[in-house]
Amino acid sequence: FHDYGMLFGARLVQESRNWKISSPEFRENMDKYINRCVMFDSMVGHWYTPSDLVQSDDIWRLVSENAAVIRMVSMRVGKERTLLSCHDAAKNVLQPEFTSEIQKLEARYAGTSFGEAGSTNWGARAFNLITSNLRKNIDLSFKSYFSSNIGAEKLIRQQMMINAIKKNVQTDEYGFARASATQESNWHIAGELASTYIPILLTVFKGLVYSSFIFLMPLLLMS
Repeated sequence: FHDYGMLFGARLVQESRNWKISSPEFRENMDKYINRCVMFDSMVGHWYTPSDLVQSDDIWRLVSENAAVIRMVSMRVGKERTLLSCHDAAKNVLQPEFTSEIQKLEARYAGTSFGEAGSTNWGARAFNLITSNLRKNIDLSFKSYFSSNIGAEKLIRQQMMINAIKKNVQTDEYGFARASATQESNWHIAGELASTYIPILLTVFKGLVYSSFIFLMPLLLMS
């Protein structure tokens, strides 16, 4: 129930909150892009507004397709720093980095229940590496809980963008930090309680149903 059953989808959705950009170079470039290109454009509100950012199902597509072609932003590429327009930075520097980030995420979850659930290659485990089912499990979980059909790659990219923007929007305020910590703690406690007691309750209810058969049969015969 916890690793592959009725709690699996909820655990995977909860785990998605930890999908952040891991590459230091990519993270630095994304922070500069958000501060220089995204925040300014959303405040002006010509192409999109803060509400559009919150409601968008694909934040990266929204900000990259509407990126400014005149405003410049500094990007680090290897050991060099290059001054590019917001549009060119999104297309030529940031967009290709998402592919490697998603591959790193799949590699990180390859040996976990998130990556192995649903596999049909158990017999060949000793001889062949099991192909990660992470993308398929992401599709199924988000479709079940949020009716989302945008695909695993876009879902991962969306969560990375949410975390990157949240990191750059006054997350150091005490009230926000305290509320966020309290919410995360409550969710964690509820998840742990559910993973412990739901299987126990299911076993108890099954026992009650099976044992009631002894009493129901005589009643059925008497009727």
